[in-house]
Amino acid sequence: MTALAKTDPQLVRTRPLMELDGLSQRYGDVVALDDVSAHVYPGEVLGVVGESGSGKSTFLRMMNLEETPDAGRYRLGLPDLPDNLFDLDRFERRMLCARAIGIVYQNPHQGLLMRHSSSGNVAERLLIAGERRFAVLRDKAQGALEASEFPVARMDAPPVELSGGMQQRVQLAKAIALEPAVLLLDEPTTGWMSACRRWCWIR
Repeated sequence: MTALAKTDPQLVRTRPLMELDGLSQRYGDVVALDDVSAHVYPGEVLGVVGESGSGKSTFLRMMNLEETPDAGRYRLGLPDLPDNLFDLDRFERRMLCARAIGIVYQNPHQGLLMRHSSSGNVAERLLIAGERRFAVLRDKAQGALEASEFPVARMDAPPVELSGGMQQRVQLAKAIALEPAVLLLDEPTTGWMSACRRWCWIR
């Protein structure tokens, strides 16, 4: 048996996937965010915990580029993006979020067209990203719904006819349809978190 040569331990230096630095936001006299920073690395899960009104939802909207803070910088470690995503215009933000950021809102009405089919809701994200072939849209929508443990026999049912838990699964399918780099969950419930965990582990 040949002895293995000893080597000094190497420090792995990986840049964060998501960097939010110095975010501050006021609404009149109300301070929603005060110099908030967070760095999230590939494969890492970040939980934001706080009492009602502490700014969690505001922080989430910033991460999803729905709002621009009074101060702060937002960077994603993906190719061809500016150093501060808050500099993007509305169209550029929409395209980036469609491709790279998935979100599941606490209230399904914020994330779904309630009277459109469930598969159509998922396909909407694919359409924004440029896919136009019906067969591909249908196939990818079904795959995303299956991944979220949604009963595909009901994929053409509108969310308004579904239970709250099933509506959340449609939201999750829509969020993961393009395999985003970042997945945002607003107060996820235990009823469908197993599907979310399974998707993250498979990836």
